[in-house]
Amino acid sequence: LVFFDSVTFSQTVDTVVRTIINFWWLLVFVALSILAPQIWLIYIQEYWRRKEVKWILLELRIPREARRPPRAMEQVFTSMSSLRNSPAGPKEKWWDGEVTMWFSAEIVSFGGELHFYMAVPSKHRNAVEAVLYSQYPDVEIVAADEYIRRLPPTIDEFHERGYELFGNELTLAKPDAFPIRTYADFEENLEEKELDPLSTLLEIMAKINPRETVLAQILFRPHTNDNWKKAGEKLVLELKERSKSEVVTPSGKFTFVERSPGEVEVMKAVERNIAKPGFDTLIRYLYIAPQEIYSDGFARRGIFSAFNQYATESLNKFRHNIKA
Repeated sequence: LVFFDSVTFSQTVDTVVRTIINFWWLLVFVALSILAPQIWLIYIQEYWRRKEVKWILLELRIPREARRPPRAMEQVFTSMSSLRNSPAGPKEKWWDGEVTMWFSAEIVSFGGELHFYMAVPSKHRNAVEAVLYSQYPDVEIVAADEYIRRLPPTIDEFHERGYELFGNELTLAKPDAFPIRTYADFEENLEEKELDPLSTLLEIMAKINPRETVLAQILFRPHTNDNWKKAGEKLVLELKERSKSEVVTPSGKFTFVERSPGEVEVMKAVERNIAKPGFDTLIRYLYIAPQEIYSDGFARRGIFSAFNQYATESLNKFRHNIKA
């Protein structure tokens, strides 16, 4: 019986091998049929980016005396959410390769000297400037040189010049439907005074050594569908159902709703979050310093701590993107 099983197994393997050899072309055809469309899409989208998208870096010079509430910047992003250019049909997607373009909001500290930039596709420059002027009438917007060209182009050259650097990307700890703390959470209702949600980050970046450089960047583009909102609606429904309980009495069945103040706040925050436009977002920062004053603790934890002011255990917070 053992001998029979061994012979049968050997014959089966031999049959499979001969089948693969005889029909290898069919397997290759199936593999290419699955992979070829995606390979083409990657190629044509990259071609479109290089050919059609021309970037311009704008520096935003905001007077110190200009006082605008954080909701003004929220209105800027809300207006920019309409600048989506997702493909309108198969031709634009598969032949033209059009994709939704990214924008970049950046804060750079050159030895404690703060600069605010926004990198935008040139075709959207007028629209972005109009939105910024509508909310910040006193802002001065000028085309700026690419400051990144001040830095060595490779890691080896960084080290040859005696510099060390650390880069980090941030990701959310929970699903997108859970928001981080926003400007509304920084308001002091009793005094009717609004706190600046960027104050901690700006203070840290302003206090660095004159020979250090810190770059913080938020890449964003309008989200092309509302699937993330559906996930948020499902989450709210689950939270509501979780707090319900049924009690059967001789007079009938009763449904009780018992929600803690924390659960109510979470549902309100999620609903407030999904009521706003969505963006694909990436946050990252870079710390550069001469090797003799380079601080690994400041690079890994000091700058990251500034983003902890937006964290809340009941909702969402940032964490290091260790997969990047």
